[in-house]
Amino acid sequence: MFKDDLERALGPLVGADTLTLEPGAEADALVMRYLRDNLRIRVDGLDLEASLLESGEDDLDLEPVWWLIVQYPAPSPVTELHVRNTLLFDVYDDQRNVFKFVHFPDEKQRTFYFAEGESEHVVRF
Repeated sequence: MFKDDLERALGPLVGADTLTLEPGAEADALVMRYLRDNLRIRVDGLDLEASLLESGEDDLDLEPVWWLIVQYPAPSPVTELHVRNTLLFDVYDDQRNVFKFVHFPDEKQRTFYFAEGESEHVVRF
């Protein structure tokens, strides 16, 4: 995510208009709290718990970004996901999110578009 957009979204979680993210445990905890509130994945009626594998700061075409790698372990092989994605909808009325899902080990890929009014999709592999 663009770092300034994410900082703007996280500000209200700490009672501020905005904040400045610095890599570390405090930022990871705050970003994961926001992620858990705005990206929900359900399998067989159960919400999967996100676990952070890595995160950091980088530049994408000279624009500061905040990236993360998150894993959602499931108790059994997954053939269908129910996904609700409202990331940054609280920041921008016209926010659009494109997500690519990859199923392993067959590496079958599915891409979905999330927007206001289209924040939930069923992903089948």
